[in-house]
Amino acid sequence: MRRTEKRITKPSRWYYVLAALVFVLGAAGGIAYAGASLRVGANPRVVVPGTHEIQLDDSGKYTIFYEYRSLVDGRLYSTNESIPAIHVSLTAEDTLLPIEVSKPSVTSSYGTNHYSGKSLLEFNIDERGEYILTAEYEEGKTGPDVVLAIGQTNVAKMVIGLFAIVAVSLVLGSLIIVLTFVRRHIANTRMKAVSTSDTTGA
Repeated sequence: MRRTEKRITKPSRWYYVLAALVFVLGAAGGIAYAGASLRVGANPRVVVPGTHEIQLDDSGKYTIFYEYRSLVDGRLYSTNESIPAIHVSLTAEDTLLPIEVSKPSVTSSYGTNHYSGKSLLEFNIDERGEYILTAEYEEGKTGPDVVLAIGQTNVAKMVIGLFAIVAVSLVLGSLIIVLTFVRRHIANTRMKAVSTSDTTGA
């Protein structure tokens, strides 16, 4: 009687390469997402001491950063990394009501090709619109022109999004590795069994 042969296929090792690629893409996606969330280069910037009108497009919490390395209107600024003794006030342009400015609840910093800064102050606004920012050195003190950047970053949201991207890539990549290993192991076991059967039958 003729024995029906069943072909046994074994997953390629290239699936391990695919898993590694998933890990790399996840890390790259996380970095890109964090960079897009920070949007450092898009932050409004002012050179102080002085008074400036700034446009804030959303309500909510903002952070004022002291940028010791910055680029404003094509001019590079490089100042001492230590935060200067500077007083900052903010008022709503339409009502001239003062906006409370306080020390940041969370200290943060950043560094890119053209911009490096650290959190100086924070504030909350109820409405989008134009605001007047005034910054002067404390009485009796002087110093160079420095750059302040105003940014709105939801740190919690950014961290959750970053974690989700990395976690998904880790789970997917690990699943590919495990499934590939198991299927290769099963295929090897079956191939050995068939080989043993053929030898015995001969």
